Amino acid sequence: MHARRCLSCVRFLQLVGAALGDALDWQWRDYLSRQLPVQYMLELQGIADGAGAQGCQVCGSYITRAVVLANAPGDAEDFVFILLREMFPNLNTTLPPRDAGGRGMGPSKHGLQCSMFAVWGNRTQGNVLFSARNLDWNKDTGINKNKLVTVTVPNDGGNPSVQFGFVGLWGALTGMSSKGLTVHEANLEEDEITFEGFPWILRLRYIMEYASDISEARRLWEETNNTVGFNHMVASGPDAAAYAQGQAGPVALAMETMYEYTAYFADNDQREASATYTPSGGAPVHIGCPLAEAVWRTNHGYDPVIMKNYEWSLSPSSW
Repeated sequence: MHARRCLSCVRFLQLVGAALGDALDWQWRDYLSRQLPVQYMLELQGIADGAGAQGCQVCGSYITRAVVLANAPGDAEDFVFILLREMFPNLNTTLPPRDAGGRGMGPSKHGLQCSMFAVWGNRTQGNVLFSARNLDWNKDTGINKNKLVTVTVPNDGGNPSVQFGFVGLWGALTGMSSKGLTVHEANLEEDEITFEGFPWILRLRYIMEYASDISEARRLWEETNNTVGFNHMVASGPDAAAYAQGQAGPVALAMETMYEYTAYFADNDQREASATYTPSGGAPVHIGCPLAEAVWRTNHGYDPVIMKNYEWSLSPSSW
């Protein structure tokens, strides 16, 4: 009896695994792959062919499934917003207004908050740029054994770059280009999301490879499309050097994103300075504290549109 039950459980899990794989392949094939540059699709084919020559015929699928999962919302139930937009393109997927408690399980409950920052000018010795990104995951999962530093040198004149991530993950969780641009990300759970865009994990690499400063990075960002909600940041060593010589202009940009919308924040932004949230039945609480010559973000936004569509809980400790 127990043996039959165990066998049934194994078969059930195999069916679930196969169905999940098919769903991930569908999302990649029909949506997330559609806006990738041709050079990335050729690179993927080369990876798959090379792995196949070594006996791994499914490695290409494993890589694209990892891209889909990396691009997925932080809460599995929020995937419904992606499916609704795919099935009903003209449907307004925004749910009715929520109270300040949010609708999802917020970072304050599970205690994990990815973060990123950039500082420059008078905040650093020699007025140089320092930027960093903290990947805040559960400890002791074993994934640290598979950390990977990848250096890519495009053959089309793009900038060489280094990407930090894990084995099997194609793209950049964070990285730096030979031009001195750094890229960063942290989840931002929004309800206006899609898979009909440029997968962020490869979009960040694209920015490093084809931008030489902040203005070019922003132009490339605006020429490509957002997918799910994320906070991103681009910081520029060349712009920090120009700033030290008296040139005005942003050195780093935080980008709060969702479907067809990006809010750009440089240092000392007045939208952040005036940002508030209102607890249920309470008075508005001030949350913004921008700084000159510094940009910082975690898993929350300050832009009014971004905050309106935010899915996780809000509290004074959220920021």
